Parts: sequence; structure tokens; C-alpha cells
Amino acid sequence: FRRVLFRSYGTTEVADSAIAMMLTFARGTAIYDAKLREDPSAWTHLHNVTSRRLRGATYGVIGMGRIGTASALRARAFGMNVVFYDPNLSIGAELSFGFTRAKRLEDLLSVADVISIHAPLNKDTDRMINSDAVSKIKPGAYLISTARGPICDTAALLEGLKSNRLLAVGLDVLPTEPATMTDPLVAAWRARSEEHTSELQSRQYLV
Repeated sequence: FRRVLFRSYGTTEVADSAIAMMLTFARGTAIYDAKLREDPSAWTHLHNVTSRRLRGATYGVIGMGRIGTASALRARAFGMNVVFYDPNLSIGAELSFGFTRAKRLEDLLSVADVISIHAPLNKDTDRMINSDAVSKIKPGAYLISTARGPICDTAALLEGLKSNRLLAVGLDVLPTEPATMTDPLVAAWRARSEEHTSELQSRQYLV
């Protein structure tokens, strides 16, 4: 009984976190709050540079385990089309979900408007989202990860933001925790310097 409870712990909470980050980007709640605090009289809806209509957009899930499935079901409730990549899932599983299966990771990256990572960390997924993977992402996509930190190369994500390949990045876990300023994405997020502001003024990132 204890084992069952342990395995089910966090499924809905982590799935909710992934969707919450997606909504933060799509509806601009965090950036609206920040801009309103800066100058209430200058507030405008135009500050939400990552705005996107979710209905009809494609939600891509990497790792279709219990949490990936839970997030996909939530995305479908928003009227999104769901595509997933999971080489460990048995053939035909997509028929029970009613979702589209991508045979290769790059197939998912090239079509997803929102990429949500829920894969386990192993030798195949360590730094899976690297510079090569980022180069294959559909321009203007959001990337969200509630999986283990080392799955994403944060330097590659930062370059993706700078090059406009990524519109927004949300990370629940970092490669090194507690976070350190040696991580390029953390440094860029924390600095808020003239350099980073000009480079990333039309991008959002949450860590």
C-alpha cells in the first residue's frame, strides 16, 4: 500500500506545474505582473510578447509515462492537438490514448508549439535537448521541462532564446541544484543587464 502511494505521489501536481508554465507564457501572467509593478500607468497588453492561442496548437510530450499522460490529457482539455515521443512505450499504445505518436524525437520537435518534457534521466536522455535538438525545434515554440535537470543543456536553451528559435523556456529542475551563477541560463535570468535585456526582450524564461 505504501509503495502504491509513493508511486502515485506527484503525478497530478507535476502535470499541473507543466500546464501552469504553459499558461504563464500564453496568457502573460508573469510578465504582466512585472511590467505593472515597474510602471502601472504604462501597462499595456502588448507586453505579452509570448501570447499564443492554445486551442488548435500542438502540445508535444516527450515521455508518455504517468505524468506525461496526465499533462497530455490536460492539454487536450484546452483544445490542443497532442503528439508524443516515447521509444519505450509499446507499439499501439497511441491507439488507447487517441494521441499522435512521433517515431523520432526530431519529428516531434519540428511540429510542437509547446514541448513538455517528462522523460526519465538515463544514458539516452542525458543532455537530450542539446544544440542539435534545439536547432530542430519549430521556431517560436515554448519548451517546458518538469523532468530531471541534466536532460536539458541550458546553454543550448539560452542560445535558442537568443536566436528566436525558442519563444519561452520554463524549467522546474536545473542540471545543478541549488542553482548557481555558473549556469548560463540562470546567469542571464538573474542579471537583467542591458545586454541580456536587448537580446531577450521578446523572450520569457522561468527557472
